[in-house]
Amino acid sequence: MSFYNILLNILIIVGVFFLLYNLGYIDFKWWTIFYHWQTWLIFIGLALLSSRSSRFTGVILLVIGGLFLIPEFYDLPFDVKKIFWPTALIVVGIGIFFTGMAFKKNKNNNELN
Repeated sequence: MSFYNILLNILIIVGVFFLLYNLGYIDFKWWTIFYHWQTWLIFIGLALLSSRSSRFTGVILLVIGGLFLIPEFYDLPFDVKKIFWPTALIVVGIGIFFTGMAFKKNKNNNELN
């Protein structure tokens, strides 16, 4: 996906929000979303998704931005800020554990050959 396609998708989404607001279907000041740092993380993540070498970083920025932006507009039964970092550490630890296991398995297979 190129940067041009991402820009087109963003324009379409903003246009839909603008139309729904003008028709009275949503009572949401959609332009206030651009004042949040989380939104900029999402935009940067979308831009990084267009390059093959930075897709993982783009996904990470999208997830972080989305997780921290949701509580700004919805009342959640839990505090995202309290559970995000412990959960992120657990996920990274599990990822490193399984990557290490896969590396050891490949190393053992190479030694046998």
